[in-house]
Amino acid sequence: MTFLTAAIIVRNEADHLRRCLHSISGVADEIIVVDTGSTDESVDVALSFGAVVVHHPWDGDFGTARNVALDRATGEWILYIDADEELEPLDTDQALQTLRDSDGVLARQVLFATHLGWTPFWEYRLWRHRPDVRFRGRIHETIVPDLLRIAAAENLTIERSEFQLQHYGYEGDQTSKHHRNLPILREQVTITPDRVFLWSHLGRVLNGIGQADEARMAFETGVGIVRRVGLTCKVDILAYADLAFFRLSVGEDVFDLLDETEALVPDFHVVP
Repeated sequence: MTFLTAAIIVRNEADHLRRCLHSISGVADEIIVVDTGSTDESVDVALSFGAVVVHHPWDGDFGTARNVALDRATGEWILYIDADEELEPLDTDQALQTLRDSDGVLARQVLFATHLGWTPFWEYRLWRHRPDVRFRGRIHETIVPDLLRIAAAENLTIERSEFQLQHYGYEGDQTSKHHRNLPILREQVTITPDRVFLWSHLGRVLNGIGQADEARMAFETGVGIVRRVGLTCKVDILAYADLAFFRLSVGEDVFDLLDETEALVPDFHVVP
């Protein structure tokens, strides 16, 4: 019986995918790769690692594509990993044994570094495969609401794991990604307008393509939500970092933002 399924979506990321799949070889005993229309060697790379390849035409919805992978998975546990991510070396036997010894545990968090050299944080990337855990959202799609709801309803816990992921997708020129993500982000913030991280990402995309005034508005919207409702999750504090970096880039003072950030999360530090 399959124990751990790695669920991946990909489009034209053959080189990234090769590194990703090499890193999970011997850890995941099933790999589901949902290809959303690659014209490079991504499909051949996936097949060379023994992955099950599912073709799903890109429709501008990351969550739907990820759920296609979950629908095909047969493992007891899911590892959600992207083609531009790599599983850091670990004691495979110990890591898998931890999962096997997880009675009463619904999910295990994974250390995740968004950029090379950045401090990793705990992300929801490992969970028990069940039909009531599915991704929500067209971009920055998430399974967290389902996990928290199930954990509370069934008295299950969410623990930590030995797994650590390194993300490479924010390295290099992001212009093409910005233009791809911009219309999806604009739509998603109208659907979930109180999700702070969406406003942060929208601001970074707008700033990246030279729309500084709109970028400032997006960053300020994210900070405004935190001021109005508080921190709904710790990552929301990044809205302050995004606005601070933006204001620094145009020669403005940021001490008020830093004071506010420290009051919210005293141990929070961002290094550009």
